[in-house]
Amino acid sequence: MIIRSEQFDALVDAAMVNFAWRLAMHIRRTLPEARVSQIGRTSTVAEMNGKDLETLVRCGIDRAKQFELSWESTIAKFVSLMVEVAPNFYQHPGLYQRLANKKIHQQIRIDSLFTAIDDSIWEEAVADYDPRAWTAKEAMVEESAS
Repeated sequence: MIIRSEQFDALVDAAMVNFAWRLAMHIRRTLPEARVSQIGRTSTVAEMNGKDLETLVRCGIDRAKQFELSWESTIAKFVSLMVEVAPNFYQHPGLYQRLANKKIHQQIRIDSLFTAIDDSIWEEAVADYDPRAWTAKEAMVEESAS
């Protein structure tokens, strides 16, 4: 059996759609009271319709991939942090430094955020919440380094 590149791409796209939907449902189940601020509105995850939540999740998946996170578990943790902390949490220098260190395996990088980061850094990331990060498609992770 030969699979053409168009067929393979279609399979990858279908898998990504499925993952985004599953991750959106996971976030709805685990973070229903998390407040999500977007330009012009704020709501809890529970109040969001499925399409809007899935759109945010896809944005988060794109951001996670910029850090070369590829496992579903690491992407899920990254997107959950975007929802729970701030959509631009990764721009904090203390968090960015850990996430951007590609010499360290992605699972260790993401897990270290939960175990080795001081509460004051998380508080700063929350304080720097930027609702534009949910829609700025061209916002590249590298901009965070400056």
